[in-house]
Amino acid sequence: MLLQFSTENYKTFKEEMVFDMTANPNQEGMDLDYSLIHRTIDNEAFKILCSSVIVGPNASGKTNLFSAMDTLRSIILRGNILNAPDASSQNKASCFLERIPNSHNPHKPVAFSIAFIESDYLIEYSLEIDLGAFLTPKYDRKVVSERLDINNKMIFKREFSDIVLGELDTIKHLLNPKFPADLTAVLSMEDTDLFLVNNFKSLCSIKLVALIKNWIENKFIIVFNEGISSFNLRPSHYLRKTLNEAVFEFGANNPIYFVQDGAELKFASKTNDKILPSEEFESRGTLKFLEIFPVILEAYSNGATLVIDEFPFNLHTDGVLSIINAFHHDAHNIQGAQLIFNTHNLGLLTHAMFRRDEIKLMEFKDNCNELYSIANYELSDRDLQYDYDKNYLFGMFGAIKNVEFDTILQKTAKESHEEDEI
Repeated sequence: MLLQFSTENYKTFKEEMVFDMTANPNQEGMDLDYSLIHRTIDNEAFKILCSSVIVGPNASGKTNLFSAMDTLRSIILRGNILNAPDASSQNKASCFLERIPNSHNPHKPVAFSIAFIESDYLIEYSLEIDLGAFLTPKYDRKVVSERLDINNKMIFKREFSDIVLGELDTIKHLLNPKFPADLTAVLSMEDTDLFLVNNFKSLCSIKLVALIKNWIENKFIIVFNEGISSFNLRPSHYLRKTLNEAVFEFGANNPIYFVQDGAELKFASKTNDKILPSEEFESRGTLKFLEIFPVILEAYSNGATLVIDEFPFNLHTDGVLSIINAFHHDAHNIQGAQLIFNTHNLGLLTHAMFRRDEIKLMEFKDNCNELYSIANYELSDRDLQYDYDKNYLFGMFGAIKNVEFDTILQKTAKESHEEDEI
């Protein structure tokens, strides 16, 4: 499960942007206690948020945060900082890395760090890369630094081609059988290769790298609004049965099937004993639900961290609240799954639904992004007479922009009318 993610010099994030999924200690006794995941690693207790919702005006950087997560994910799975051979991702920055650097910091490296818990290990990985200035694809890229810590013990750190191995006793049962190997092979690294995925794997620990990559690939699921259907479904009787139960609960009346269309798997609806493509028959809201629910089901069943851009699409608020409640429910969410999303649906921001530290606000001002939580604010009893959405709209938390389209529309209507009279 995700504990923290940070990035710097990524797109609009000129300064370091830190996204935290650990409970704010100042909120003890003031918020929902059931919506926490409790884990203990080497006698250190962690209270981890089951969910987090990010709100803020358009163009404030909410999607860029998820783009940065997806880009680090893509780099780790590729094992290098070259452009991706497959550019099909909805997040083009993960494929074309020259789109990443902040245009105001042309000579500053891009930085990422991530901390998560998997299989009773606290894993912390950081990466700093020199990609040159914005939109310079032929730049001589290089990894500036790289570091891996397990259970608060440094396993390795890298500065360009210089590698220092740390306290490997922490992972001695995961080390390769023939370790220590010839460590001079480290010096033959390419500047664009990650030490973690390449040399560390071959020299030190295949098992540890496999554990990290498995979490990154299968338990760190990032979905962009228009890219949901790109997830590969694994059709089964269980999935079809569960999906139909959910569809009927959602309000649809037609059984759903999986139909192979060439190499692509599509949804189909059965009505009047005829099977039709779902996109020709179902509402847009139902189609979005069909696309996203199998991903939610997979994340929930496997204890994954699911990150969704622009959720809840066209879904009714009651259905979305039910999904969020499932992630918050200790007795049901036994795998410790997490749901992270951004939204413009302020009706979700209620005392009964979210802890204060689960509600994050994103703001872009003075040419800089800022991310903070409602937990930063002292709220009086009078303030709490209103739900968070009302206080947000009253301007109590910031991260809101007064948009006045009426002046533009009136001006356009007037000019159009004057042109008609000429």
